[in-house]
Amino acid sequence: MNDEAPRERSGDPGRWPRYLEPDQRIGEHLDTDGLPLPSANGSGDAISAWEARRTKARRSRNKWLRLGVFLAAVSAWGAVNRAGGGEQAPDPLPVEDRYQPIATAEGFVALDAALTAQTGGTDILELRGYGPDEMQVTVPPAQPGDLAEVWRWDGRTLEKWMGEQAGDKLPFALAEVDPAVLVAVDEEARGRSDGRLSDSRYDVEKPVDPEYDHWIYVKVYEVDHGGVTLWADLEGNVESDLVNKSWRDD
Repeated sequence: MNDEAPRERSGDPGRWPRYLEPDQRIGEHLDTDGLPLPSANGSGDAISAWEARRTKARRSRNKWLRLGVFLAAVSAWGAVNRAGGGEQAPDPLPVEDRYQPIATAEGFVALDAALTAQTGGTDILELRGYGPDEMQVTVPPAQPGDLAEVWRWDGRTLEKWMGEQAGDKLPFALAEVDPAVLVAVDEEARGRSDGRLSDSRYDVEKPVDPEYDHWIYVKVYEVDHGGVTLWADLEGNVESDLVNKSWRDD
């Protein structure tokens, strides 16, 4: 083990080379305008001076160009922001021509008969309606592992549309749904709306968890993309609601 203290560095630290910062080096041969200083014999380097002036002018011009672009961008952003917070409003929805009940007893009877003829029964997983003559039903899979069948009804013809996974949807009979209840819930949603109406639609599914799920979902759409949504039980008792004042609430 060496007990000797570290040896002092030889030489006077004040005599070590002093390395200048770039700005200091430039300052040694440029004047306050960034131009070369006259040489020792009193004559200046004309070419160097011209190059320096050209570089300085170019940098100044670029600086103002960048500032102009920045100000233009800020101005454009401000205009867009004032016009609507940078968001573009969607086109208005079409105005509803006239009111008609969203469902009818006659329509349900006709759908029931067509469903029995096509599938052999009236058990379904989901019922969707967009008017008295426009409905969609999802039929349970025929065998475990099969896809559920989605059928579309136009008031006269029931046509198979596509297959989909049944998921956790539970079967129920079409006869459990009362069209008069759907009409009542739809009219209540319309009564809660304060905008121009576009249309309405409903969806019916058997609750998987009765504590949180609802049988009936009805939504009324307004022209400005606002609307009213109600959730109800099979008797038409409204259990939850949601009001969107405009498209910004969606």
